[in-house]
Amino acid sequence: MTFWILFVSGLILALILLFFWNQKLNKSIQITRRSIELDFLPPAFDGYRILQVSDLHGNDPYDLIDKSKAFKPDLIACTGDIFDGVRNAETTFRVLKELAQIAPVYFVSGNHEYYAGNWPERTARLRKMGIHLLENECTQIWKDSQSIELCGVDDPDLNYRWLYARRLQQHHQNIAKLPSRKDKVRILLSHRADLFEQSLEADAHLILSGHIHGGHWRILNKGILTPYNGDRFVFFPKYDAGLFRIGNCQMFVSRGLGDQMRIPRLLNPPELVWITLRRKPENNTSNKPDWKSNHRLACRPD
Repeated sequence: MTFWILFVSGLILALILLFFWNQKLNKSIQITRRSIELDFLPPAFDGYRILQVSDLHGNDPYDLIDKSKAFKPDLIACTGDIFDGVRNAETTFRVLKELAQIAPVYFVSGNHEYYAGNWPERTARLRKMGIHLLENECTQIWKDSQSIELCGVDDPDLNYRWLYARRLQQHHQNIAKLPSRKDKVRILLSHRADLFEQSLEADAHLILSGHIHGGHWRILNKGILTPYNGDRFVFFPKYDAGLFRIGNCQMFVSRGLGDQMRIPRLLNPPELVWITLRRKPENNTSNKPDWKSNHRLACRPD
């Protein structure tokens, strides 16, 4: 009996300590620094800095702006669920305004952007603030007379009651609206990391995504669960966090910054991503790549 009393008491104490430690983790932003090499990146963009902000969910982390400024980014990519939906909209507008004073902000929607039901009004206000919304479209990013292509697709969750198959169909429709890639590097902002394979149709070299929240709970550096997608949860998601590759396409998945989800984060501190683009040394030649042959096809699904 004494053994079991000690065992249960120790277990309860351990759970209490884990709870308070986890609460502390969830209040501090972890910075992830990542250099990503891209084929045929223009020399002017070697060392180009992209700050990825994802899944903020209406939060206002006290050190977000300071840590964003410290990176001195050339561009800020907001990859969805920056708004919570219904709550804290004014807080989110203020955070975005402060981010826009650091570097140009490019924004794509996540599922939570739609939940309040007044997303068109919010997009109009964001544009007035100088936020660049990418709604199934592309733009050119220039530096020293050289350019890359930055594209974005809307989140497919236009109706919260849709089943997963309908959302998948909408994602294909959104991707199909993008123009054909020009003979240059293409970066795609797309909220849904779980749709990496379907997003290959965008013919991008790098995709920046979120949505999975790192799997909510992380055990042995692996996410446990995806957010609810209409009719399903997925355990141990394939694309939970970090860098993934299919052919010549890479995708970086942010664990996100929010802590207001129904399922709380566990051993999964909020993440701010510092990405530095690098030009592969073997591609530092004067030869122009054959964009219309294997290089293009390698970025498409089989």
